[in-house]
Amino acid sequence: DKTVVYKTLHSAQRALCGYCEHKVAAIPAGDDNSGPRIEHFVKRANDPRLQFAWTNLVLCCNRALTCGRHKDDQRVPA
Repeated sequence: DKTVVYKTLHSAQRALCGYCEHKVAAIPAGDDNSGPRIEHFVKRANDPRLQFAWTNLVLCCNRALTCGRHKDDQRVPA
């Protein structure tokens, strides 16, 4: 269940974004993807084996110019 993963990461990261340490809401993003979300540090396309690896999951704030959304627009070497 994605909610369990979200809550676990939220607690483990002390409610802070894994990239910028901005405070992250205790509830996941809605359907509009405007709120915090679970990210794959290494993109799934770069290494599908890491899709469910805890060490590759990070909770991020998903603000427009930083973190999740910004990372989606960048090329990150595998």
